[in-house]
Amino acid sequence: MKLNRVTIDNFRNIGHAEYNLEDINIFQGPNRQGKTNTILAIYWAITDFLMDGSSDYASFKPLDDTKKKVSVELEFDTFKFKKEFYEKWTKTRGSEEETMTGHNTDYYIDDIKTKVTDAKKELMQKFGVDGKTDIAKFDLLRAVMDPYYLAKNDWKVTRQFIIELVGDVENAAVINENPELEPVANRLAQDWYDTDKSKKFYKQQIKNSNEDITRLEGQIEGLQMVKDVSSEDLQAAQAEIENIDTAITNTKVGKKDTSISDALQKELTELQQQALDMETAERTKHNAQNASVREERAIIQNKIAAAQRAKDEARNETIKVENELADIDMQTNRTTLEIADKEKRIERLRTEYIATKNQAIQTEEVACPNCGHILNQEAIEAEKQRHNQRLEQLAADGKTATLELQNLQFKLKELQERSREIELKQAPARAELNRANENLQACENYYRAISERPYVVSIELSNLKSAVNAKQAELQNQRLIESQDTSMHDTIARLQAQKELPQQTLNQHHAFTANQQQIGKIKEQITAEQKNLVTCEQAVALVERFIQLKLQAFQARIESVFGTKVHFTLIENNIKEGSWNEVCYPSVCDKETPFLNGSGSEQIIAGIYIAECIKKKLGIEDLPFIFDECDKLDTQSLKALETNAQIITTKVNDVQHKKLTLVAKKGR
Repeated sequence: MKLNRVTIDNFRNIGHAEYNLEDINIFQGPNRQGKTNTILAIYWAITDFLMDGSSDYASFKPLDDTKKKVSVELEFDTFKFKKEFYEKWTKTRGSEEETMTGHNTDYYIDDIKTKVTDAKKELMQKFGVDGKTDIAKFDLLRAVMDPYYLAKNDWKVTRQFIIELVGDVENAAVINENPELEPVANRLAQDWYDTDKSKKFYKQQIKNSNEDITRLEGQIEGLQMVKDVSSEDLQAAQAEIENIDTAITNTKVGKKDTSISDALQKELTELQQQALDMETAERTKHNAQNASVREERAIIQNKIAAAQRAKDEARNETIKVENELADIDMQTNRTTLEIADKEKRIERLRTEYIATKNQAIQTEEVACPNCGHILNQEAIEAEKQRHNQRLEQLAADGKTATLELQNLQFKLKELQERSREIELKQAPARAELNRANENLQACENYYRAISERPYVVSIELSNLKSAVNAKQAELQNQRLIESQDTSMHDTIARLQAQKELPQQTLNQHHAFTANQQQIGKIKEQITAEQKNLVTCEQAVALVERFIQLKLQAFQARIESVFGTKVHFTLIENNIKEGSWNEVCYPSVCDKETPFLNGSGSEQIIAGIYIAECIKKKLGIEDLPFIFDECDKLDTQSLKALETNAQIITTKVNDVQHKKLTLVAKKGR
């Protein structure tokens, strides 16, 4: 399909322009003459977008009178299409004053006004792209007309389109052909082959296992605080207790009825054992609690570090936004000053033009006294010529200054809009910084609030020890009553006192033995968590392997459509994290250089080649290629473009052309 004629009215700095187009069409001339605006008008009329993908329709309006109707009419070889954009002015009820309430866009196909939705649908059908893709965010029309669109589009959307274009690789086939992926097959199927979701699942399992291992190791650390006695000390304590018990038995031989004191002794022994067991349990619990506190403090330290990083990031973002706003303010002030200077210059030029125009010829005529012939006619004519040239120069300078003023006013409007956009980011950035500060402060306060506590005897244990003391006093009184010879009771009491130290040794050994049994059970749990950790880490690697294998198979499908001239990169290394990322971007032709890193000519050549491959695959007829700055292409490269489609582009040429000129050529 070929665009034969274009008519533009009131589009930015273009008041009115008409052009007849050929196969190759290059709008040439100096800067700021409307080259880019001309092809931008065509691009907007066809695609509904600017070439950068934005929709700033208000910028189309002429600066001298925004009420003027913007109009672009395109005559193709099979139909005619016109698009109009204008302000909507409404009178307020009860008032004659009009206010702007919005904008209207009208479509005319073959001179028939058509509803917007119907017009867009019909245009897509006429251009042959209707129903050719189901990817809502992918603009197929721009992809086959704009050499830069596909490479500069969101890579995720581009990848969706490429998959749709070349055909996806079946997930089950990848797993069946690679048995090593079997351990993650069920997980992938359960997640509907959403690899990000599967990796997130396994990474959460890894995180949970690491946290459990840290917690269990903290418990072991607390249990290990109870140390065992040496074998020599243990044997000595056992022997000493045995000897003391024998001595007590021998001392008791021959004494009279001691049934009451024996019963009291039994009760005392039971109370002492209860007190010992309770104290051992309390100390074990206390040690475990302190271990938990240490573990929690370690976790809080990690949270503090994360909160500090979040605060730093929020602070950096706030500074960035404020710096951007300051820079925009500086540019706005500078542009405002430039506008004022330009307005003063225009006023000076206008004043000088009026004064010069009203200025009389200074050279007086000198006539011949004999014949009346003007003797200095040439001097007078020369002065008139200088006078007229000065007027022309002042008029030209005035037009140039006026155009520069319009550009500055347009630039000021863009800066003000940009300033409003950045101001919208400022409050969220500051709010995020405040949240980060509050979160960090909360973490630090909580960290200071938790600490290890010294062991304090419980009320129950204190009462039990008091009961032991009372029972000991009762036993001593009973023994005084039962025996006339108090020396035996004194001896037994002395022997019982001697048992306390070796008994403590035995109690410490028993506590150590119980703790070691508990440590053994905890280590089994750690081993299980470590095994799960390794399994999940291997699973993450297998999911990434699945992605690599699928993308490799997908690469072969891509080559079936795009050949080997252009290479699509689907994964790239992430050196910082020691892994890789999924991407989707093309190279320039016959090189591994990424499209966006290529030269201007390489990007244009590759973009047209990619569009041609898409058109061939989907059966779309040739549509015009529209792009700016073809001076990036030398003459040889322009001739070598692999397309039969119409070319519409621009080129800066202030040597051969002093104003905007269409250089049109038939054929290649």
